[in-house]
Amino acid sequence: MNMTLQERAIAMDRVLNEPVFQEAITEIRTEALEELLTIPATDADAIRDAQALVKALDALTGKLRWTVEAAKVSRKSQHPA
Repeated sequence: MNMTLQERAIAMDRVLNEPVFQEAITEIRTEALEELLTIPATDADAIRDAQALVKALDALTGKLRWTVEAAKVSRKSQHPA
């Protein structure tokens, strides 16, 4: 699938603004953070797993937002006011 930056941004913006996606990301992230509060400090593997999940979710949403913003900047530089 060969999409332009603008096409990817539109698709990613649609995903970011999808209530079901937002709810799922929030729910999974909250559960992982709550789990971190209850994991024994000696269980390094479980701590790393929960941290990795939060980091992955943040990276996913960050990449989506970055692409949307990059497209806006690109659009503005192509069509200066």
